[in-house]
Amino acid sequence: MEPGERADSLGRRIKSGDEDAFDEFYAWQGPYTLGHCMKKLGHYQDAQEAVNDVYMKIWCKRHLWDPCKGSYLGWTGRIVTNCIIDRYRWRQAHGRGSAEELRAEEYRADYNHMAGGIYDSHTVLDALIAEDHEEIMQAAAARMRPKHREAFSARFDRGEGPSETSKRTGMPHNTAKVYLFRARQELQKEYRRVAEQLA
Repeated sequence: MEPGERADSLGRRIKSGDEDAFDEFYAWQGPYTLGHCMKKLGHYQDAQEAVNDVYMKIWCKRHLWDPCKGSYLGWTGRIVTNCIIDRYRWRQAHGRGSAEELRAEEYRADYNHMAGGIYDSHTVLDALIAEDHEEIMQAAAARMRPKHREAFSARFDRGEGPSETSKRTGMPHNTAKVYLFRARQELQKEYRRVAEQLA
């Protein structure tokens, strides 16, 4: 099967809400997306954030792809371009300070991404800071599939990235990345739920 045909086939399944198809597409295209973002952004953390945004949007906007109007790779490619531009704008808005300031900004951006952007609201942010984050994360973990929960635990309990998890467990690197992405989605849902309660 040609790459375009494979992508369109997966795209139709993803459009219908097939999570396994999404995981397969991410495992297949994720490394290429990261390499492209690295080339354009020149910074690994920025590239990672852009990739996270790309696949979150691909999943959340899956219903918008119209096979009659273009290929799935073309549609997802436009999302990649837009996320790279958004990341450039974020970088320009925040500037580049010291290494410590940059790490702090990226740490905040990571949690902002996981919370679905709710940290842009200072009122909600202050309320969430006052909440027990451990409780929120445990509630999210309880809703995850076991394989996603393992990736979640590796990242947030042991501080591992996909590479470390892959080496420790023998799991393919791309699979570890997919599982962590799915875990982040569940955590995002939990933060949103809490934010709605506090709003």
